[in-house]
Amino acid sequence: MIEKGKSLSAIDYVDALEAFRQTYRQLARHFESYDLLMTPSSGAVQWKAEEFGPPYHRVFTGFVNAAGLPGMSIPADPTADGLPVGFQLIAPFGEDWRLISVAKAYEAAYPWADRWPDL
Repeated sequence: MIEKGKSLSAIDYVDALEAFRQTYRQLARHFESYDLLMTPSSGAVQWKAEEFGPPYHRVFTGFVNAAGLPGMSIPADPTADGLPVGFQLIAPFGEDWRLISVAKAYEAAYPWADRWPDL
């Protein structure tokens, strides 16, 4: 990634910033009609610690970071094999407390603090 970064020009950088702004604008339009956006936390079921994850596993989180929006991953029921699964909630800019209150309500209804995968 460092070598790729070194090969990019200032124009590439400005183009990337504009792509981030466009993503933000698209999501801002979404939040005109909806309070939150819910996605999977990962694009793949978890893999063993000694393995590399598939490149698409981060597809649902990167755009949120790039847009500068608050997002929160919340544990859901594990897979049949006991692997962890989660979902991500995304809120409009500045609505971090909305995420926290929704996560708190979800945890009260579906506690996860005592749930640990086998290691």
